[in-house]
Amino acid sequence: MHHHKTVLLLLCLAITPASLWADSTCKTDSYGTTTCRHSDGTVTRAKTDSYGTTTFRNSDGSTTRAKTDAYGTTTFRNSDGSTTRAKTDSYGNTTYRSNDGSVTRAKTDSHGNTTYRSNDAPAVKAKTDSYGTTRYKSSPDKSTDKNTDRNTDKKDTRCSRNATGTSLCQ
Repeated sequence: MHHHKTVLLLLCLAITPASLWADSTCKTDSYGTTTCRHSDGTVTRAKTDSYGTTTFRNSDGSTTRAKTDAYGTTTFRNSDGSTTRAKTDSYGNTTYRSNDGSVTRAKTDSHGNTTYRSNDAPAVKAKTDSYGTTRYKSSPDKSTDKNTDRNTDKKDTRCSRNATGTSLCQ
């Protein structure tokens, strides 16, 4: 399902919008656990339980839980108290709104490339290869403000994909 594929990176953008700077590679094993390795050396693992709750555990100690309600809204709750809600429209575009005011939108083209655009971070593109490995690449910040170092607040993208194909990032 298209929504499930985009949820992973969109969570990254919605929960921590500055997280779009680095690259990640994610793969799901035969047990349904998704492991994502990030360019900063950290790892995120995700698993969905029998109640449909996906739990993301990061090597930095943080945890995020995601659950979709009867209306199709997915709510992500971080161990730091932040919350992000995701909803997909009839065109397959997903919008993520975080309680800190950040908004991320995802759109997948006819070639299966998904682009994530946030109101406060560079764009990220995702592509899944024939082996099921998803790679996330961020675009350079196109800001024209030469007086500010845009790299100082950037964090690594932490993404996971569960057994049902749901992709989530932190």
